[in-house]
Amino acid sequence: MAGSEEVIISMEELHKMRKVVRKEAGQASSRGRDQPVISPEEAENRRIVVQAVEVTLGLTTCREERLNSIRKVRHDNDTSQFQIQKTRRIPKVPSMLKDTSLRDTNDCNKYFEPMMVSIGPYHYGEDKLKPGETLKLKLTQQFFNDGKQQLIDAWYDKIFAEINNLRGCYDEESTKNYDDETLTWMLFVDGCSVLRYIQCDVEVKLNDLKIQNHEIVFMRKDLFLLENQLPFQVLKLLMSYPIYEADKGKDLIEKFILKNVETPERKGWQQQWRQQWQQFWQQQQRQEKEPSHLLELLRRGLLGPKSRNSSQITDKIRGDDWQSFRHVAELRAAGIYFHRSKTNFLNDISFNPCCIYGYVKLPPISVDDSTKAKFLNLVAYEMSPDFENNMEVTSYICFLDSLIDQPDDVKNLRKKYILHNFLGSDEEVAKLFNEIATYLMPNPDIYRDVKLGIQKHYDDKGKAWMAEFLYKRFRSPWTIIAFIAAFLAFVMTGIQTFCTVRKCN
Repeated sequence: MAGSEEVIISMEELHKMRKVVRKEAGQASSRGRDQPVISPEEAENRRIVVQAVEVTLGLTTCREERLNSIRKVRHDNDTSQFQIQKTRRIPKVPSMLKDTSLRDTNDCNKYFEPMMVSIGPYHYGEDKLKPGETLKLKLTQQFFNDGKQQLIDAWYDKIFAEINNLRGCYDEESTKNYDDETLTWMLFVDGCSVLRYIQCDVEVKLNDLKIQNHEIVFMRKDLFLLENQLPFQVLKLLMSYPIYEADKGKDLIEKFILKNVETPERKGWQQQWRQQWQQFWQQQQRQEKEPSHLLELLRRGLLGPKSRNSSQITDKIRGDDWQSFRHVAELRAAGIYFHRSKTNFLNDISFNPCCIYGYVKLPPISVDDSTKAKFLNLVAYEMSPDFENNMEVTSYICFLDSLIDQPDDVKNLRKKYILHNFLGSDEEVAKLFNEIATYLMPNPDIYRDVKLGIQKHYDDKGKAWMAEFLYKRFRSPWTIIAFIAAFLAFVMTGIQTFCTVRKCN
């Protein structure tokens, strides 16, 4: 309004004004008949003032509540970060991943829930897993190998002494109904049965378990589910049992992880790969922190040593923009070929240009019935807010999905010994990676230099045209033979003509 002045009133003044107005209003109502009566206009003005004060106070209170909520979130975040550093939890699978990992949401639970045995409290006591409880007791008995009761009690007490720390590894809602004795017994039996299974698997003595083949397969799959993990501390405590003299327990764990990351090797490659694995394992034992569980150890074994692909990204590379990507068949037509890397580590991916051609090196991978469950659970672990990481496995899956669009792409990678297909048809493998990568978001910096190298080579029209010409014209060996024959005929004709002309002269 023209001529009006803006007045800034403090909170204290607002409170005083509210009290004064209410006091005067109260006095007016309590005056006797001889007291002057407040006019209706004045009463209305005072009522408006009271309402204005109340609205202002209400807005201020609402604002204070919102600001306090931000402060509370910050405080809770600082507290949670401290708790994460203090004890690394075993998270549950994010509900978002369960809902979107597959189009058929009723089908995706089988990739996250155990089929044979429950490990830890998340699926303990489920009806379908009750036969597995009997199996775990059998394996626990074999683990101690008829050991003396005093020894069994001693190792049980070791778990019980750490039960408070072990309880903190799981979601609080999942353990609140179990007292210390129940939870100790659960983790004790789970740890013994897991170590016994690993021992028989590594030493190729699975028949000693005296269980059926399908139970062996299901249990191996269950050991790498995110919601079916055991704190590594439990395994470490149990590996101090007398049967695991020196570092036998650690050696068994290492060989078990190796069996789950290596692929069938061509002659002469296996020894080289094993040597590289030994160097990596010894290095990570010295430098890396103790893993939270077996699934994290599997992730480390798959990724291998940290490389430039996962950490050091130069400003030059970061400043460029990645536009698009092509699948294997189209890249081959443009002169970009695929070869096997020297190691099985997922970080070992590179691109090397050479004249009109380019070469992408990819680590070999075996695809079987357990691949989908392993990858989905590794992705779920990387999505956990409790686990700080660069989303390396997720980025690898998305990168491979960008290369595989149709069965021919799988066929090309299979011929180069990059993909070992134990699943069935090439179409099933292509579908598997396409389904896993649905709704996943990779780290844009992972493999960025490889992608940009491919794009730069693809955008070079001269190289692309020459490579495409050679690819189309000389793709068949018969075409090459015909070209050589025609070239020789042309040369012979030229020589004959030259000799004839010279003879005439």
